[in-house]
Amino acid sequence: MKRLLLIAAFTFVAAVANGCFVTGSAPIEAPKGLFFANYRAPLSVQAGKTDFGTKIGKSAVKTYFWFVTLGDMSVKKAAKNGNITVIKHVDYEYTNIAIFLYQETTTIVYGD
Repeated sequence: MKRLLLIAAFTFVAAVANGCFVTGSAPIEAPKGLFFANYRAPLSVQAGKTDFGTKIGKSAVKTYFWFVTLGDMSVKKAAKNGNITVIKHVDYEYTNIAIFLYQETTTIVYGD
């Protein structure tokens, strides 16, 4: 029985470390730390464009204990929160604490 529990625990840790439980579609994704992660990356890649605009808007979704997820991380909500009518660039920020005890993903919109 101990051996079965050890194998199950190892399999779970390996799956989480390899991102099997978290799938994404961002053009750039950093490895997700098992105990802590915090990074920011682009959701859209626009080579050669450096004008981000003068305003920033954010929207977020938070997950607690891997069971409850709340929020609105849409680009529309982020633009509304920043009073942005012309979107020039979109990033996201991801935070993970203590093996998905708390997670937060924030959409960050830049524009005018």
